[in-house]
Amino acid sequence: MDIHSSQTALNDVEIRLDSEGQKWIVVGVFGFLLLVVLSLAIPLDVPSLPLSFCIAFVIVGIWRRKTPLAVFREDHFKIKLAPAAGHHNVLYSEVVRIETTRKHLLIEYRTHNSAAGAAHKRIKIPLKVLKEPERMQLLEAFHARLPKALFDEP
Repeated sequence: MDIHSSQTALNDVEIRLDSEGQKWIVVGVFGFLLLVVLSLAIPLDVPSLPLSFCIAFVIVGIWRRKTPLAVFREDHFKIKLAPAAGHHNVLYSEVVRIETTRKHLLIEYRTHNSAAGAAHKRIKIPLKVLKEPERMQLLEAFHARLPKALFDEP
């Protein structure tokens, strides 16, 4: 199965992008091998820019396989969308709205310590990086932990 999920306690769920990470690793290794073959066929130095892109692809692929996209705990969830981006730690009680579109899962929340009139913060999860089982597992985890009134679904 492409997804890797583990349940460490009754309410804890982790969703990883194993299949997406695999694609990045394959592209990086293929690009590296292509550069090696071309450098052997044409007696030139291996260009550093394409080589660094290949290395970056492999690193991002490994990161996607090792780091969970979403972690659901008893009272909060954590989302990490990219290696350089920070974690979004959100209490379930802070969630204001969840909207599912064709391309994104949009989570709006307001932290408890923010001002009453403060704008909502948003987390936009691109659904194209999720395969159907991963997408269903992510939506089921939200549905199991949040009231139905928060969901805006088409």
